[in-house]
Amino acid sequence: MNAFGTRISTREDFPTVAVFEQTRATGPLFRIVFRNHEFVDRLLPEAGWLANAPANLIFAVLFVGFPFFLFAGIGVGDEIGIPWGISAAAILGAYAWGFMKFKSLRTLNRIIELEPGADRLRVLMGGTVSVERQLSRLASLTVEPHPEVEVHRMRRQERKQTRLTDAEKTHCLFGWFGVAGAEKVLLLSRAEWPNRDSLFEVRQAIEWAREQARGAAPQMKITGGDHGIKPPLD
Repeated sequence: MNAFGTRISTREDFPTVAVFEQTRATGPLFRIVFRNHEFVDRLLPEAGWLANAPANLIFAVLFVGFPFFLFAGIGVGDEIGIPWGISAAAILGAYAWGFMKFKSLRTLNRIIELEPGADRLRVLMGGTVSVERQLSRLASLTVEPHPEVEVHRMRRQERKQTRLTDAEKTHCLFGWFGVAGAEKVLLLSRAEWPNRDSLFEVRQAIEWAREQARGAAPQMKITGGDHGIKPPLD
């Protein structure tokens, strides 16, 4: 048992996702825990400073130390006979590349909490709640391309660019809430190219945890059909 509770799933059940159960005064709390690759700043506006505090702290240290690294690089370049301009350009290029990588793609700790007694479903990024809804109003879950993928693709094609945009390399987990699932809510996105539909495992872990909350037998039953995944775009 750890801070998340007692693990009730195995790697054979879900290879990259762990399901934990913790007993509270209101009843059981189920946590679906996993690591998630995300284009944070470009596609996830809810990922603020606190949600990314460790990474932002590292970036702040590097930013403050930039003059030191720049002049140190120039000094090393002079020692081996490289003109200071070339040395400075190399340092600037390395920083620019690191900044783009740092500010876009990150691997984050994600937790989805199901608390039937409090009727809550929460999606957490680190320790920050990014989405919260009534669990009883969850009608279904689907895995689909990013909702803005067509817009990004159209703009890219208009500029005659062949490099895929972040949206085209992202698929999402949606929850459908309310009467007959009328409200479509983006729960989380995953950066994955080529798309291997790995969020389907997360979806199944949520459904499995819901079955445990209802007192079902500890096994996952998958019936025919598309399992909530829409066909990929052409």
